[in-house]
Amino acid sequence: MREQKRILVADIEPDPDQPRKHFDESELLAIGENMKAIGQQVPIIVYPVNGKYRLAEGERRWRAAHLVDLNELDATVLPEKPTATAIKIMQMSLDVHRANLSAMERSDFLHRIKIENDWSINEIARQLSMKQPLVSKLIGLQRLCPEARKALHNGAIDIERAHVVSQESDHAKQQELLKAATQCSREALRRHARGVVVEPKASSAKFTMPGGVIVGVQGKDVTLTLAIEVLTETVRILKKGLSQGLDITTQQRVMRDTSKAH
Repeated sequence: MREQKRILVADIEPDPDQPRKHFDESELLAIGENMKAIGQQVPIIVYPVNGKYRLAEGERRWRAAHLVDLNELDATVLPEKPTATAIKIMQMSLDVHRANLSAMERSDFLHRIKIENDWSINEIARQLSMKQPLVSKLIGLQRLCPEARKALHNGAIDIERAHVVSQESDHAKQQELLKAATQCSREALRRHARGVVVEPKASSAKFTMPGGVIVGVQGKDVTLTLAIEVLTETVRILKKGLSQGLDITTQQRVMRDTSKAH
């Protein structure tokens, strides 16, 4: 049966299989100072090992406690060591939904769960209450070359661009895509991956919609990718104006004035 208690920080040891491999000391210090100021809001989860306790979840709070000299932490103490998979699911469930792990760390963690249990993508999604497409995309990141893995972990590229790169099996080609990924839009990267490097340009483009409505985009070097990005952003701005009660004349004036200001 689980027990809630305060335990000495010195009696706690980390989980050697902790999915997070990188800890930002400034973030840990902020967590520690926060715990000192307002108290520990979320207990760590531990289980007994050789007269002490091993972390199942909460290593950042434990490390933070060391930095600010907190001697005790609130803990949920499990009666015995959970299975390796149970610990991983616990850690992943708590961390994934707080988005604290990097996409690459989440990918590594899900991959380990998959291998250890021979689970399908659907089973992992069910066990962790995650959406199946996200699980599939994260595990697919295992195909990334080392350079791309590092770029994703460090935030040089986002998960969508990393996903495009991961679709290429050849690591040399992945490195080419990685260079492009930091310099172009996602759509342009997808075209690059398909071998379409140069996109035709025009000074303007008109798109005839059902009902005879014509939508136009005009400017220097208009491409289909640019048109998509501009129209997507335009729809977002128009919806915001609609929610604010603007009419079409006022909306045009607001957008015109905003454009001149920039």
